[in-house]
Amino acid sequence: MRSFLAAWVVLGLVAVPAQAFDIGDERLLLSELKCKKCDLTGVDLSGENLTGAYLPGADLASANLRATDFTGADLIYTNLVGADLSNADLANANVGGADMTGANLTGADMTFAGMEGTILNDANLSGVMLDGADLSFAELKGATIDAGALAGAVLCHTVMPDGSRDQSGC
Repeated sequence: MRSFLAAWVVLGLVAVPAQAFDIGDERLLLSELKCKKCDLTGVDLSGENLTGAYLPGADLASANLRATDFTGADLIYTNLVGADLSNADLANANVGGADMTGANLTGADMTFAGMEGTILNDANLSGVMLDGADLSFAELKGATIDAGALAGAVLCHTVMPDGSRDQSGC
């Protein structure tokens, strides 16, 4: 009987999904567009309008941010590891120092984004728009990116997908 009860307890724990992010932080962000150093790990904000949002140091690891509008947002030092930012609008956003390792940025608009020191290792940048983006000191090692996508971006001490350094814009 004890093993039967233990099995039900274990199955019950496995079947109940855990909420990884702080619901209060999500409400704060959506109501005030501000959430400094908040925990939004794994949150689904797909399609939200977060134009001008203030999220420095926020944890958005593994978040669903598909088609989210972050135009002009402050995402400096934000954790976006493994986040889905496909078709997101990050034009004129500040993502300097953010960790976007393994993030999906397919089709994202990052024109004129401040990306100094951003870590984009192993990220998918297929179809991304980077005209005018500042990628000084950024890391793109192992990233997937279309040929010519970096043509209009500022590159200075930038680690390229093949591991080489580009200093053409210094």
